[in-house]
Amino acid sequence: MKLTFLGTASGFAAYNRRSTALLIGHKDTTILLDAGDSVTAGYLQASGDPQSIDAVFLSHSHADHISGLPLFLQWLHLSKRTADLPIYIDEERISWLRNMLAGMYLIPERLSYRFELLPYPEGTVGDIAVRTYPNRHLEKLEDLAAQHGLSINSRYYDVEADGKKLVVSSDITGIDEVAAKAEQADCLVIEVTHVPLEDVFAFAVEHPNLRIILTHIPHEIDDSFEDHHQIAVSQFGDRVRFAFDGMTATV
Repeated sequence: MKLTFLGTASGFAAYNRRSTALLIGHKDTTILLDAGDSVTAGYLQASGDPQSIDAVFLSHSHADHISGLPLFLQWLHLSKRTADLPIYIDEERISWLRNMLAGMYLIPERLSYRFELLPYPEGTVGDIAVRTYPNRHLEKLEDLAAQHGLSINSRYYDVEADGKKLVVSSDITGIDEVAAKAEQADCLVIEVTHVPLEDVFAFAVEHPNLRIILTHIPHEIDDSFEDHHQIAVSQFGDRVRFAFDGMTATV
């Protein structure tokens, strides 16, 4: 699998990072995990082929994970995409997302292609198997969400192709949420806005065969990025890396 980090920032806007988006390609299949602000610009730099995206997955509906989706869909239309595009999101958020997109006149029947909003699949998308598992990221909003009739469902990703396994945390409350799956994986892509760096480094020590890529970088870390990078290099070499926009990796 080839990973391309289209956006690596946290929810705090940064001049040097786009919001969360990860492109995964394997053989003839390409999927997009999350679609934060400026995902289209990142995709243009990485590929620019409007036909090659086979599916989009949205882990949850925080703005830094989905705000770039409308413009991306519009760009696909203006670029004359023809293939259907499945977009997977929590089932309870499908109606909301459909209405939001329709309010921007992103209505499938008027576009050059058709997109379909679907609940998360349990199986493969082309050459890539993707499974999603619930996490606790939005539980702190449960009371407020209930007042507004909203769900608090949020997911992380378990991705597999040709026997290689990848776990992508999306937003979580602690490394324990993904630990069981990550222990069985070849690579863990984990956010470090809500997970302390010391917890990630401790997990890396406990699992010396696991490759770890840190993303969703908060501005507090970016302000002293080189110091944190040197700590990771001194302890783990290139086995633990901080991601940057446009970075590629192979699993």
